[in-house]
Amino acid sequence: MKNLRLELEEITIHRPKKRWQLYFIIVSDHPTKKDKMIIAITPDNLIQLKPLSNNKLIFEAKGKGTDGFLLLKAPMPKDRKFNVRFFLRHSRENKRNFGKILADLKKALGNDAFEVISKVFKTNIPGLEIAKKALPMVGNIIQKIQDRDLGMINMYEEFGSEFENQIELDRENKTSTGEATIIWSWSIDE
Repeated sequence: MKNLRLELEEITIHRPKKRWQLYFIIVSDHPTKKDKMIIAITPDNLIQLKPLSNNKLIFEAKGKGTDGFLLLKAPMPKDRKFNVRFFLRHSRENKRNFGKILADLKKALGNDAFEVISKVFKTNIPGLEIAKKALPMVGNIIQKIQDRDLGMINMYEEFGSEFENQIELDRENKTSTGEATIIWSWSIDE
């Protein structure tokens, strides 16, 4: 069975501030249940960006065969389409309790939220299962988290013929706020 992989390659922040405490919220299709979606928060600890980085974070090391920051690995859907919304956040606190954020999301969504599960995307990232019909509420709930919103990117992909001759395809876009540019890659492996 083929698996799809989503990796972050690079983040550039277009703000004068030089110190950032970054984390990511991923809202995506559920890898196996068509009527559900997943909300996941990663990494486990905040990513500290200091002035020497010049507001740039490169995940993929130089050299052949290197990987970026793995966001998800999931079985290829039958329709060869996978929906991911990626939110870039800056924590206003030195430590952030992501378990509490997921619990607050679960409480806010009520009956449309199910369980927090671990290893959602063949990674160690925990995620909250939600009903697909609750998706319109998620953005508003995320906005209520008392952290700086650096924007959202739609990473939706249809795995068409362009993937037949390519091992990996890079994508690039600015976040919805224009405050950051993100490069990510989709790939298919066995």
